[in-house]
Amino acid sequence: MSVHNGAKHLTGAVESILSQTFGEFEFLVIDDGSTDNSCEILSSYRDTRLKIIRQSNIGLTKSLNKLLDLAQGEYIARQDADDIAMPERLAKQVRFLDEHPDYALVGTQVVIINDSGSPIGNSNIPTRHRDLVGRLAFYSSFVHSSVMFRKSCVVEIGGYDELFPYAQDYELWVRLIRH
Repeated sequence: MSVHNGAKHLTGAVESILSQTFGEFEFLVIDDGSTDNSCEILSSYRDTRLKIIRQSNIGLTKSLNKLLDLAQGEYIARQDADDIAMPERLAKQVRFLDEHPDYALVGTQVVIINDSGSPIGNSNIPTRHRDLVGRLAFYSSFVHSSVMFRKSCVVEIGGYDELFPYAQDYELWVRLIRH
C-alpha cells in the first residue's frame, strides 16, 4: 500500500488487511510524503506484520516499484489506502494462485461504496480468462486494489512503468497479458 494524505480512510484500509483470515503475510506501507496525520495513524499499529516506510513524495508508480523491490513474498496483493478488503480476500487469492500455477494475476469483483462506506453499486468484471483479455483491449479488466499477482512475473517484465503516473496498472496488465 502506498498512501499520500489518505488519513480519512486509512484506518479502515489497514484494519481490513490486518484482519484477514489468511494471516501469514508482510504488510508493507509507504507513507509517500503525507502532510496529514497518515503517519500518526500508521504509527499507532503494533502488528509485527506491518512495516512502514516513510519517504518524501515520489508518486504512486515509483512507490509501487519500491514496494515491489522490498517485498519478500511470492505473491503481491495491492491495496489502496481508501479501499477495504473483504475478510477472505487474501486466502481466496492465494488458494487460486497456488492451484493455478499458469496464472500470473487474479482480481476480484468489487462493491463500490460512497465516502461514508455505504454500498452504492457492484462491479461486473468478467470472470473467464478470454473475456478478461478481450475487455483489456478497451479498458482495464481489473480493479487495481483488488489484484494479487506473482511477484516473479511482474519483476520479469520490469515492474510498473514509471512513465505512467496514472493508469500504471492498466499498462502493466497489457504487458503482463503478452507475457
